[in-house]
Amino acid sequence: MKRMLPLLLACLLLLGCGQGISAEETGNALPSASAPAAESFPSVTEIQEESQGLQTYLLPLANAYSLKAWGKHLLLLSGDSTTTLTLLKPQDLAITASLTLDFYLDADDPGLQLGAEHLSYYDPAAGQTVVLDETLKEISHIRAPEGLVGSPLLSGDRNTLYYCTATAIRSWNLETGIRRMVKALSYESQALTGLHHNDSVVQCTIQNDGQTQSLFVAVDNGRLQKQVDGQVWLTSQDGSFYASFPTGGVQSLVFGESTEGAQLLLSEDPRARGQFLPRLRGAVFVSTLPEGETALTYCDLPSGTQYEPTILGTDRVPLAITGLEGSVYLLTYRPDYGRNAVTRWETSVLAPSGDARISPYASEPDTAALAQCQQTARKIGEKYGLQVRVWKDATAVQPWDYDLEPEYQVGVIQRELELLDARLSQYPQAILTATASHFTSLNLCLVRQLTGTAESGSLQRVNGLQFFDDGSAYVVLAVGRYSDHELYHELFHVMETHILSQSAAFDRWEEQNPSGFSYDYSYRTNAQRDSGVYLSKGNRAFIDTYSMSYPSEDRARIMEYAMLPGNASLFRESILQAKLATLCKGIRDAYDLKKSNETYRWEQYLK
Repeated sequence: MKRMLPLLLACLLLLGCGQGISAEETGNALPSASAPAAESFPSVTEIQEESQGLQTYLLPLANAYSLKAWGKHLLLLSGDSTTTLTLLKPQDLAITASLTLDFYLDADDPGLQLGAEHLSYYDPAAGQTVVLDETLKEISHIRAPEGLVGSPLLSGDRNTLYYCTATAIRSWNLETGIRRMVKALSYESQALTGLHHNDSVVQCTIQNDGQTQSLFVAVDNGRLQKQVDGQVWLTSQDGSFYASFPTGGVQSLVFGESTEGAQLLLSEDPRARGQFLPRLRGAVFVSTLPEGETALTYCDLPSGTQYEPTILGTDRVPLAITGLEGSVYLLTYRPDYGRNAVTRWETSVLAPSGDARISPYASEPDTAALAQCQQTARKIGEKYGLQVRVWKDATAVQPWDYDLEPEYQVGVIQRELELLDARLSQYPQAILTATASHFTSLNLCLVRQLTGTAESGSLQRVNGLQFFDDGSAYVVLAVGRYSDHELYHELFHVMETHILSQSAAFDRWEEQNPSGFSYDYSYRTNAQRDSGVYLSKGNRAFIDTYSMSYPSEDRARIMEYAMLPGNASLFRESILQAKLATLCKGIRDAYDLKKSNETYRWEQYLK
């Protein structure tokens, strides 16, 4: 992703909705949807939780899919082809109001806006924006403007409707009836996705040459404030801003009270899904443990404190998370009860585990801090007899078919270097030394992303690769959620240079495959392959379809998954168990480890 300049963060500082009430909106009146009396609603059922600080309530509703904090209530969305909006009390999850819409309302539809005392949503079937009060009774509705693309956005004071057409961003003053063009736009697709800075900046998501980009446009003069790659989520609360956007393989979580003090929040686990909870001035990370359990880690942002993880049971990945009145609320599906549930998670009972991983967010490279990262990288390289490269060192030598973009967020690099150190320690020094001896140098390069060049016909983006240049070997890894996969995979490709010259274990590799199988010997052909029975349970012979492209990719994929936790069931399959045994034999033969009594990481699934 291109650099996020301070101008983008500046437009986030005063986000929010006005609280005024406008004159009656344009449109014919519809019957109001009256909420029944509270006592007529079915009750929720509280169940016991094993973990401290958790209170769970089974819902008397089917197909719940989203939960949002709105005012002093929780707003639950449920349904399949239709949508039921349900208000819940945060104290005991009692239902106070309910309204069923005759269409499915996507919880992420930007047309669903939660104001201070009203909510609005866009009904595409009826072609209108509907406004409800805090009891879910209809206040008014607004017909769809001509040429509408996507969902229109209603201003916080309910005086203006902003919308996209195929050629422009436009506004409609509902009080005066005046319509005007905010900015001329014409892309492959375009739709409004947010109103910011007291409704003075509109966010528009576009598709440009197949790439998603976010535009921020001033509504008064149509001036483009900022254009960034990817889709950006942002909001504000109590004078602080919170933004989430992709930067290569990292989902950046940025917050602060000013652009100069913007902070980057990171999880210890790059694969954890992070989410800000602005009402709590906190954040939560959700990660899946190797045993299939879900772990929740809470971070208090003002104090910078991280708390001990709370472990949920298996199959308990939250469908939605929100925060209200000092508590975190989790929407889950409980297969043990066959029902949806809302869990209130009291973070006040959690024990601190240390400081959260927070570092300054840099809109421009901090050369002094990056020089320290380069020094740390060199020390790690010296420890293992190779070269570790970060920042500009990582992109100094580039392959012919991919462009390498350097990573310059210091916090991201520091985390990746710690992880790389731990991952390299799983290899005996003899392996790394013998592998490096085949080359002038063996280089591990940590970059932000790898993008295919147009002239090479390569894939648009990959998470890792290895190449050779002037007698040196380079393993390039995109930092983030897949950097462990890519290290184990790409480094094994380089290891094969040594294994194939020192062992005959792989000479009859293809004889282990099912009768009639042939590798594609082409990545493009492989992309069109029907994997069929080769990946079926009980007959699985490969990790995935990509493993069927070349024998070397088959072996690298096996090494990759053998190094990772949680894959025991995969290697119970007879063919994969036999291939793993062959791979392990080749490594022991080639690196003179045959007499070692140690069980190495890649041997953890051997029977």
